[in-house]
Amino acid sequence: MLPWSKDSILCGTDSGLYWFHATTKQNEFVPFPDINGYETTIKDLVRDRENGIWVITNATDKCYRYDLSMNPGTMQVIQFPKKNKLAKINHVTTDYTGNVWLGGSGLGR
Repeated sequence: MLPWSKDSILCGTDSGLYWFHATTKQNEFVPFPDINGYETTIKDLVRDRENGIWVITNATDKCYRYDLSMNPGTMQVIQFPKKNKLAKINHVTTDYTGNVWLGGSGLGR
């Protein structure tokens, strides 16, 4: 889960990504451009220095960046070459300078 504002939280589940709005007590499904989001397990979420959200799923050879600079937000696919050591990503974090780090079968920045 990733708090976004005083009344909304981005929630990663075993069946997709959802916004929870505390004021209205409503859930809003976040679609993915290339996979069935309802069948997608969300492993990790992190906000980057540009207020984008990196989304790690059970998909191989890729991860996602949810860009909220436009309304509605857009989900960008970040594809990795098949020979890349990051075929299976499990975690994402940022360091003190704002670099995004991905960890799984390998480590990448």
